[in-house]
Amino acid sequence: MARSAVKLAISLPPEEFREMEGIRRKFKTSRSAVVRQALRTYFQVRRQQALVRQYVEGYRNHPEAAEELAGFEKAQLDTFPLERRK
Repeated sequence: MARSAVKLAISLPPEEFREMEGIRRKFKTSRSAVVRQALRTYFQVRRQQALVRQYVEGYRNHPEAAEELAGFEKAQLDTFPLERRK
């Protein structure tokens, strides 16, 4: 954990609180640890989603040319020769 921490008060609907408590008990950890992990996961998912959006946008702006696709197909067949049987 960081050298210093900021305290945060949050309100949860009762069903979410009960679910968090169940997780906390199962993993024998604190509420703070559960919330920290939930936030880490949330931030990681958001970063991943942003990367996927950038990737898709890049392909929309710069799609592969037919020559590139032919080269990829040849490389795949050279790398995976069994694919030719299908």
